[in-house]
Amino acid sequence: MPFFRALAMSCGLPLMLATGMMRAEETTPVPVPVPAPPSAPLAIAPSPPPIPSPADPVSMKAGSTGALPDAPAAGPPSPQDMKPSEFLACVGQQTKARWRQLYREQAPTPSSQRLRVAFTLGSLQGDAYLALQAGDSQRFRDNNQDVLTHCRVLGLAEKMSPDLMTEAKMAQTEDWAALRAKIGDTHKLTETLLAEQRDEDLAILVNLGMWMRLFEVASTLVVADTEVENKSLCVGSVHLLNELMARYERLTETTRQDPSVVLLGNVLQMLQKHWANTNEAPPQETIEMTFEKLRFIMEKMK
Repeated sequence: MPFFRALAMSCGLPLMLATGMMRAEETTPVPVPVPAPPSAPLAIAPSPPPIPSPADPVSMKAGSTGALPDAPAAGPPSPQDMKPSEFLACVGQQTKARWRQLYREQAPTPSSQRLRVAFTLGSLQGDAYLALQAGDSQRFRDNNQDVLTHCRVLGLAEKMSPDLMTEAKMAQTEDWAALRAKIGDTHKLTETLLAEQRDEDLAILVNLGMWMRLFEVASTLVVADTEVENKSLCVGSVHLLNELMARYERLTETTRQDPSVVLLGNVLQMLQKHWANTNEAPPQETIEMTFEKLRFIMEKMK
């Protein structure tokens, strides 16, 4: 009350008018809000990305660049969606992966045979994914030098160098999310360039070499841990194994007669035979056989 009286007097209003203002203030009914018409439901904000597991140090390190890699599924992707860029991440979520312990003791040197060079080039691209999972920038760049050396033997160095340099810069800045996608693009470019040179057989061997190296890494982890539930990680999936066998069969007859390529075909056939009726839940003997055969072929194809 005194506040309104003082306000009115300061404005030069008569006391009676000021009193009326006070009464009006006291008696004016408060309007009842009218409910708003129903509207469309609010959009639910997407859930925050899952916290990366300790087995995937790449996701943990990627925070330094402000861009996390795409989170892989909790389990292995379905066969038709199996991608090299996701494979080791899925393996790491289901095994006790210590990625740096899986590095090669010594980088392979280029063979005098182009077929082996192509296979080894693919395996080195598999090693690129391994260094990525380890979050190891220096190892990745060292591996890229080996990739370039093998590209040079196949006449790809000039066209591959810009992409390999881009990868090295991404590794140096630890831009792991971008690098994960870039490795896949570089692998596709390798196959495309070889096909343009009419070296389709070499393109197939690059692809097979990459997957064989990824399988070797996965089987090393699975064979050492009997508690791993998803044993099919050794070969990705039976569906993927069948796809790789189909790619092998697209090689020309001349290439398939090469002694080292014959060994590769024998290993693929043996794996396909032993995994065919396991329902992707094979006995430990099959796991051990898979591990041994993969180690064998990787050594023979150097």
